[in-house]
Amino acid sequence: MLSDEEPLDHSARSLLAGSIQALLDAADTLPLQITQAGDLLVASLLAEGRIITCGLHHAARSADYLAELLLYGFDKPQPSLPALALKSETRFLAFNEVGSAGDPEHSSVSPEAAFGARLAEAQADVFARQIRAFGHANDVLVLFSQDVSSEQIRRAVHTATDQGMQIIIISDEVWEEASEGLCLLSLNTGKAHLFQEMLALIVHGLYDRVERSLFGSGLETD
Repeated sequence: MLSDEEPLDHSARSLLAGSIQALLDAADTLPLQITQAGDLLVASLLAEGRIITCGLHHAARSADYLAELLLYGFDKPQPSLPALALKSETRFLAFNEVGSAGDPEHSSVSPEAAFGARLAEAQADVFARQIRAFGHANDVLVLFSQDVSSEQIRRAVHTATDQGMQIIIISDEVWEEASEGLCLLSLNTGKAHLFQEMLALIVHGLYDRVERSLFGSGLETD
């Protein structure tokens, strides 16, 4: 509840100030990181590779958005570029694996517990499974996630590496494992809403770099 001393727009002003500060903190390093990551996308497309995106939780929207921009463009007609956003739905996978779970009548595990275990394994493998199906050398995996400690992220990165793909991780944390062909954009905002705001800027920056490199014009900046 607002106190009598606080102006009505105090909360909105605080949010805006936090966003501005996050942009200022990233101003020295983020433009070069976006350019380098965008050049990876361009090199992949010129080598007839594809851009495969995925994201966890709210960041999944950014993965979908980047793929949509590459496929459909933004504010002007353009040729469609090969981009695919991986899905994070796992319930079907859990049901689909019921036949491999053994005979429930001779198991000490309840059906609910067995389904929960299958669902957890399907969730952990959801991106890796799709990467094994669709990923090839010359493709780039663009992964959006505020943290990089989850099993989904770890398996996705390892599987993409096994497939010979380049990898771009856009996160609030640092990926500390040594991985060949990995480009990291670590934002370090410390807050989920600031991370989401920065993702929109990064997606537009990546798209702009691809557009300017391949077609000679990008997003309007003036």
